[in-house]
Amino acid sequence: MTECYFNNIDYYIKKYLSKAQTSVCIVVAWINTSLFEAEFSQLVQKNVQITIMYNDDFINAKIIKKQAGIIYIPIRMPSSKNKMHDKFCIIDGRFVISGSYNWSKNANANFENVIINDDRLTVAKFQNEFYELTNVNSLYEDAKDNGKCINCGHKTFRLGVIQNIDEEKCLDRVDVFEVCSFDTGHNRFLKVEYYQGLTNFLNKDEKQPDYFDEEYIDGTATEENVALNNLVENRRNYELLSFFNHNNEWNVHFHALAYRICDNYSAYIEGYEPLMHFIYKVIWKNKFLANMIEDEYEEIGCW
Repeated sequence: MTECYFNNIDYYIKKYLSKAQTSVCIVVAWINTSLFEAEFSQLVQKNVQITIMYNDDFINAKIIKKQAGIIYIPIRMPSSKNKMHDKFCIIDGRFVISGSYNWSKNANANFENVIINDDRLTVAKFQNEFYELTNVNSLYEDAKDNGKCINCGHKTFRLGVIQNIDEEKCLDRVDVFEVCSFDTGHNRFLKVEYYQGLTNFLNKDEKQPDYFDEEYIDGTATEENVALNNLVENRRNYELLSFFNHNNEWNVHFHALAYRICDNYSAYIEGYEPLMHFIYKVIWKNKFLANMIEDEYEEIGCW
């Protein structure tokens, strides 16, 4: 089901809000909550969990009236030139409302649009965006904590490289590197730490997060299910980052995380290549620094 609306948009938003049974996740650059106060009150009475994300600016400070039972997350950006410009709402993890429309009085006088979609892959992508935004404020603080290369003065970032070294004891080795954004020859190994229990987190056999039904990841090798499985993996990587950043004893906050993997294992086993070639495959990047972080790096050689 895909529906498009260009007029009376607030009416259709309220119509779909009234259908919510479990959760409403709103991400809107600017939102006048008084326009939806009655709908929000009814949802709170139904025990629907409501989360609203918005720009942390003077406009929203004037037009947002907080109600009990609703989670509010103001989003900060590095400068006034940067905006959290998303405009979408996920209802019960089943359909998404998205488009150009801000939930404000002025928007009703503009040429605007919204699309309402229940395609499960589309909804899942928006859910990943929502989850990423829940971490944006801490990522912004971490992004300011990058350094400068001692060789060339260009910006650097911290890369954590994970490898399990004892599956039975759930012991992982984590190498920390300072990576130069200009010349990878300037990359420096900083330290190695050993982490107990990270493997358990990576391999935990629990029900998938609530925003994915089991049918989405039933193992059927359709193009859609492969894409959904990838989204689940991305979500797990974000969870890993949060777990790792807030539970490591040495208090190192990373700008990127990677796994150490062998990219020629089959050729090595079959005798076509004499030595195994290892790379660092990046699984997560801080969005504010993503433009200077590659998808993979050659092994620096401290192993």
